[in-house]
Amino acid sequence: KKKADVVFLLDGSINFRRDTFQEVLRFVSEIVDTLYEGGDSIQVGLVQYNSDPTDEFFLKDFSTKQQIIDAINKVVYKGGRHANTKVGIEHLRQNHFVPEAGSRLDQRVPQIAFVITGGKSVEDAQEASLALTQKGVKVFAVGVKNIDSEEVGKIASNSATAFRVGNVQELSELSEQVLETLHDAMHETLCPGVTDISKACNLDVILGFDGSRDQNVFVTQKGLESKVDAVLNRISQMQRISCSGGQMPTVRVSVVANTPTGPVEAFDFAEYQPELFEKFRNMRSQHPYVLTADTLKVYQNKFRQSSPDSVK
Repeated sequence: KKKADVVFLLDGSINFRRDTFQEVLRFVSEIVDTLYEGGDSIQVGLVQYNSDPTDEFFLKDFSTKQQIIDAINKVVYKGGRHANTKVGIEHLRQNHFVPEAGSRLDQRVPQIAFVITGGKSVEDAQEASLALTQKGVKVFAVGVKNIDSEEVGKIASNSATAFRVGNVQELSELSEQVLETLHDAMHETLCPGVTDISKACNLDVILGFDGSRDQNVFVTQKGLESKVDAVLNRISQMQRISCSGGQMPTVRVSVVANTPTGPVEAFDFAEYQPELFEKFRNMRSQHPYVLTADTLKVYQNKFRQSSPDSVK
């Protein structure tokens, strides 16, 4: 049976409106409901924060799943102009992951902080998160809406516990992925004060495409350009790869396609920026693009010439 102490830290500022905050609470309730099975020894605490944290309940307060879910459903939205995630995380370390609040850290029970935020913190939260991680707490972070992957990565203990969605409606789609990672965290042997060794985590990705020999794929596939931009952005925000420590992956992309007369490269491996998209659009004039054994050899050679320290 599973054992864990889980404290949720929820952004209660105007980053979420009152109705969208209810979606956040529903997501938390679903996580607890699915995670907590019969016979498990799972304690849950919850803090809501804007510029200051508010304790909703502590790890020691409730002993059954239904009591915890009822308490989550009674949480009232705070509001407030700013979200200070740094202060919220420091509050968890000092006031929740301590024996007085019900933490079983000294019994080597897995300790998990679960941060859900809707925007950038007014103070950088990375050092506060690192201090919590070094105490032996695994920090999960879910960014919603107005927060980029880099910011979420600064809050999470590592890339496997960092998640981001475009809006609260997409939170439900995260549930399975989050639960899987939570399940793994609950089965780790807890060694307080020992953090993962951080090493470079680099990923090189080639995006290629082909079309008919007698047609310009940019003309026949009307949505190609907007789709490629979306794909490149999605690849650049890749989260769940095996990075160690608190390291976020560095993702470099290159766009290369092949014509009967040879390869055409929009741009070499680089971290994707919007201005690189114009270089991709310049490929319109050089067609047709084909996918052949020679194309695959072009990709193979390009990978061989790139950094040996990256995943291809």
